[in-house]
Amino acid sequence: LREGQQNSVCNFTLEQKAQFLLLLEQFGIEYAELINPNASQTAFDEFKYLINFKKQNSLRIKLIAHIRNHKDDIDRVLQLQDVDCISLVISTSSILINASHKKTIEQIIDEAVCNLKYIKNVNNNIKIRFSTEDSFRTDPNVLSKLFLAIEDYVDRICIADTVGIATHSDIEDLITLIKNFTSSSLDIECHFHNDSSSAVYNAFIALLNGCTHINTTILGIGERNGITDLSGLISRIYTTYPETLDKYNLHFLKTLD
Repeated sequence: LREGQQNSVCNFTLEQKAQFLLLLEQFGIEYAELINPNASQTAFDEFKYLINFKKQNSLRIKLIAHIRNHKDDIDRVLQLQDVDCISLVISTSSILINASHKKTIEQIIDEAVCNLKYIKNVNNNIKIRFSTEDSFRTDPNVLSKLFLAIEDYVDRICIADTVGIATHSDIEDLITLIKNFTSSSLDIECHFHNDSSSAVYNAFIALLNGCTHINTTILGIGERNGITDLSGLISRIYTTYPETLDKYNLHFLKTLD
């Protein structure tokens, strides 16, 4: 409902999005990530509609607003009632920093801490995820400095293989770094792009190394050639650790696909 809509050929109606939300709930998905409500008035109205749809149907699935590490975006989200989670994202690799916001790590940290404190002061019940874009091309020292600074204000952090280049050892090393520099109670989320056709395998490796949440889309649909495929990841896990999938209604996968 966010990454999936960034595919060049996907243009779902609002009714289809609501149906996806219902099916994801029936399957057992814990979180659904929605588009930045500050992107347009249409995006804001659709987010509001899906919040009401969730209420009317007594869905348990939690709705995440995926936004920039920017106060304007935060204020727009907070105008919506009953958003479950806010995800702040910012580029951290030197390549993307130079191509976008051009901020130093000190500026990133200062703004992040300020924004995170602001969210907590306004609504302490909202869960917060902080995402670093292009994490696997980011200097590990930069990431450790950032994560250490924000860990007291977030519920989990997310690392993203934005261009799909992460290897098995890269994933092990970065998750180990996060564990070494942050609290053991902090959840770790991973977002793998499929440019090198490794998204499902990389997600599986991340789980084996202590990652707690994985971003997936139905059929792996997303920007460029997509991210981790929900059915593919479920299949990979089922062949090795089927007991960990007991909470999911696997027969809904066919309908979702």
